[in-house]
Amino acid sequence: MKRGLVFAIVFGVSVGGVATGCTHKKSSPASPPPSGPSGNSWSTTGSMNSARDSHTATLLNSGRVLVAGGEGAGSPQPSLASSEIYDPGTGTWLTQGSLSTARTFHAAVLLASGSVLVAGGWDNATSSSISSAEIYTPGTGNWSATGSLLAGDWDHTLTLLGSGSVLYAGAALTSAQLYNPSTGTWTATGGLATWRYEHTATLLQSGRVLVVGGQTGSPATTTATCEIYNPSTGTWTATGSLATARTRHAAVLLSNGRVLVAGGSAGAAWLSSAELYDPSTGTWTSTGSMSAGRDDDPAVFLGTGLGFIVGIPSTGSVTAELYNPALGTWSPAATLPSAPFWHTATLLQSGKVLIAGGQGLSGPRTSSYLYSP
Repeated sequence: MKRGLVFAIVFGVSVGGVATGCTHKKSSPASPPPSGPSGNSWSTTGSMNSARDSHTATLLNSGRVLVAGGEGAGSPQPSLASSEIYDPGTGTWLTQGSLSTARTFHAAVLLASGSVLVAGGWDNATSSSISSAEIYTPGTGNWSATGSLLAGDWDHTLTLLGSGSVLYAGAALTSAQLYNPSTGTWTATGGLATWRYEHTATLLQSGRVLVVGGQTGSPATTTATCEIYNPSTGTWTATGSLATARTRHAAVLLSNGRVLVAGGSAGAAWLSSAELYDPSTGTWTSTGSMSAGRDDDPAVFLGTGLGFIVGIPSTGSVTAELYNPALGTWSPAATLPSAPFWHTATLLQSGKVLIAGGQGLSGPRTSSYLYSP
């Protein structure tokens, strides 16, 4: 079920402006070697052991990337319990322990301890939301149960706070929740003025959290409202609204402390517009638009100072674009070899970007690619 620079890159697919113990197994190495060429180029790297989309990808302290859950091949598509890690040094994937609960549309966050917390999601087999949470330990490659969310939810966000606690924001409850890694429990914290899903949550340089847009209400409507969470008081306050209501957009914290929001959708329209949030004033200003509308395309902030987004835009071609904060403009990046959507984009310690899995024309994919800025 789907409900939905400094240098930044956005990846995605756009179609005519309409929104669209542990056993370790080594995958076969890719050819050419995973290092690939350098300088605005793509190279193929090792394929995952399981085809998947709508999964999570988390950069570990070791520099490896943990991929967990998602949807697999089949009709209907099953939720997955499998997980695997990508090793940039070898360009291969290693199978890890399985989640206790198969899930998709869940959220994952790296904890201060180096472990990974996965919480919530959707179970396609039972058509129901999930409240359980699990912890991945890199030293063992296994998962263990931890405290459950106060209510099941999917398409929510998890944000690591400066205190080491994790902030949940979503649609299951108007109140947000805090996860305490020391006790493994969730407690209610201040309530959002507008419950929402398919939004973004960005940790600001001040330690506060900016929640932007998303869907709300029944029937669902796209919202332009934004709120700030203050960890010191456990309360939310309204801040400036977007000029354009949007959901399934990308959000990136820039080196100057501002937040770039790009793309997303509003109703049936895929958006090409982008906006900048200034925490010092609590206001949004328009910035340069992308070449085409993008819906649910991931973005990262590159070490080169640019923003990067990649996927399939509304034009139907497979493209990536770069945002230059100094100029407020977008420019085309090298073209991705194959079209994915519902994929993940992870900035590696090397400065390259890993694209993993996603949907292709024939269903979920195992393929992975590296972008070299």
